[in-house]
Amino acid sequence: MKNIFFVLVILFAISCKKEEAFTRAAHIPSKIDNLNTEDEIEAYIRKLDTNLRDFYLVDYKRIMTFNPTYVDSLNRIYAKQLGINKTFYKTDFNNDGLTDLLLIGGWKNGNVKPKDQLYQFNSQIVINGGEGKSTTYSIARDYNFAFVPQILYTDSLPLLVLHHSQNFDIVYPPRRDTLQVKLVYKSGYFVEFNKKSVKHHEIKKIEFTNVLGESGPFFQMILNKNKESWFIAICNNFEERQYSEGTFKTAIKDSDFNAISDLLNYIDFKNLREDYSIYNTGPPSMALRITYDNGKIKEIFNNAGAGTYGLEAIYSLMMELRFSQDWKPAKEPKNIRIPRPEKTTRWKA
Repeated sequence: MKNIFFVLVILFAISCKKEEAFTRAAHIPSKIDNLNTEDEIEAYIRKLDTNLRDFYLVDYKRIMTFNPTYVDSLNRIYAKQLGINKTFYKTDFNNDGLTDLLLIGGWKNGNVKPKDQLYQFNSQIVINGGEGKSTTYSIARDYNFAFVPQILYTDSLPLLVLHHSQNFDIVYPPRRDTLQVKLVYKSGYFVEFNKKSVKHHEIKKIEFTNVLGESGPFFQMILNKNKESWFIAICNNFEERQYSEGTFKTAIKDSDFNAISDLLNYIDFKNLREDYSIYNTGPPSMALRITYDNGKIKEIFNNAGAGTYGLEAIYSLMMELRFSQDWKPAKEPKNIRIPRPEKTTRWKA
């Protein structure tokens, strides 16, 4: 009996993948280190990303949402309580030695005089990739989803903590108590911080359907570990006309499959909800099905792209695979397609 118990303990220990202790990278000087005023940072980000030409660094007194009675006043209270009195903060989110930026501000609200100007909330992250290689990352998930961001550290690991009064996928109007989301930068995205030992599930197959409105990409992808994988491009997948929609296959790169599998395990996919929805009751737009641990299946359905930050990262990685693999045109096998999301019965309004 003791031997059996010992074996079970060993098996459990193996299945739990402990995160390696965090070691801060040595600092590498960069241009961001020398940006010390709002004007300097605004000029920098507009040169970096022209989509941010109307984004301004402003404090919460000049930020508005579409529900100012609750959201704006609560966020001003949160900001004061947390000591968030600046419009930009610096840290190294991805631990590459380069200084990144957290920006608090918003978009201009029409042609209003500067002293009367209000701004629609937005928060941006600049991930410093060195000269000419930096990228911007919007943390705001919805035009009406305002929050107060804060940088905290756990054992020197920087976390992005969002304080807000809204439960994005369930409650409307927003709650009056403070909700908190702790995010960490992994695989190029911010995902929910997992402070526990990561349970390692053996993932064999990942199936994904994406339907994003009339103009968004509609495709299905079936990834098989160490086997043929399939990309069914249905519509709106290729901007360049020389590429046609159709069915493609490839042997997915091990590094890419493992990266998605590792991230799924980190976000604890097994214990995520099966259904996520936003305020509206539109049709489901995303479906994820994971086959793991000798045939177990986990299904996750999303309405309008709602869900966790971790799920958003998984969806983005799946979208990127359309162009990062060596796909070859192929004849579509019978019965390979995943049922279209709007025809499933699992979605909840």
